[in-house]
Amino acid sequence: MGSYVTSGALIPSYVEERDAVQLTNDDVDGTTVVESVVEDAIADAEAEVDGYLGARYALPLVTVPRLVKRLVLRLSRYHLYSRRRGAVEEWMAQDYEKALKMLQDISKGIVTLGVQPEPGVNSERVVRSTARDPIFGRSRLEDF
Repeated sequence: MGSYVTSGALIPSYVEERDAVQLTNDDVDGTTVVESVVEDAIADAEAEVDGYLGARYALPLVTVPRLVKRLVLRLSRYHLYSRRRGAVEEWMAQDYEKALKMLQDISKGIVTLGVQPEPGVNSERVVRSTARDPIFGRSRLEDF
């Protein structure tokens, strides 16, 4: 799994600071963002992204395209908000679904990242098999 974005890219660009405090700090009187919770949301999003990208691209990505960063940020935002029941608004759930659709399209090759070649077929790992004569052919099984 690659490290595609930092919490500094997520907050405040995708999640406002005050929301981040409420979403990450479980202390009722908490006034700071709990960085480990943000990092967990980002790690979850990156794992999702890698799950789709791994079907088409060699991981970790050498160069992280802007599209991948944006998808990770959108998914991370969703993961942070979904940590609190009822905190995910309809538009955010739809945005999450759109991000997953984009990842599916990347995985299928409909959308390309344009950064590095897809993993090629490794000619050294070709499976070869030969057919054998059956042990129990028709002639041996006639009497049964």
